[in-house]
Amino acid sequence: MKASLRLTLQIIFVVFILFFLIPLFLPSTYTITADRIINAPDSVVFNLVNNLRTRKQWSPFMQDFTMKNTFSGPAEGVGAKRSWQSKKSGSGNIEIVQSVPYKVIKTNMDFGTPGTATGYWTFKPYEEGTKVSWQLHFSGLQYPFGKWLGLFLKKSIRQILESGLDALKIVAEDDSARNKETR
Repeated sequence: MKASLRLTLQIIFVVFILFFLIPLFLPSTYTITADRIINAPDSVVFNLVNNLRTRKQWSPFMQDFTMKNTFSGPAEGVGAKRSWQSKKSGSGNIEIVQSVPYKVIKTNMDFGTPGTATGYWTFKPYEEGTKVSWQLHFSGLQYPFGKWLGLFLKKSIRQILESGLDALKIVAEDDSARNKETR
């Protein structure tokens, strides 16, 4: 009986030590990128991303029905800001801090306790459409919990970015087709 209790305590001690030791070797920053070719002009795709209000049409980060959004600043471009509160997604905000028409959009995001991230969007003409890259850069992940979180979220965040780009592709290509019909 004493031997099994001792073994159990030793296992708990080793797990405890590993929980705090491993994050010492994990990065405090992560960058996750996803790309898509969208068969729509760069102006159509850019405008859907540059306006935080239109992101409801395609952004996986805005699909939480408990989310209450507050918009401030200009409708689009630098200074456009969205704050949210949600039972499911917590609270936070996003602000467009750089907007170069049809080329680049940069956002700063604050998720409260989990931390902050910077979003980078690039738009490049590609054959009959636009190559879109969406990148999230998480920095300052706190030891030990933030570092563990970064390690485990990397794959799921990439899937979220890819599903967002898939939805953006559908909306942008539909908008592009509608615009061609009205010309």
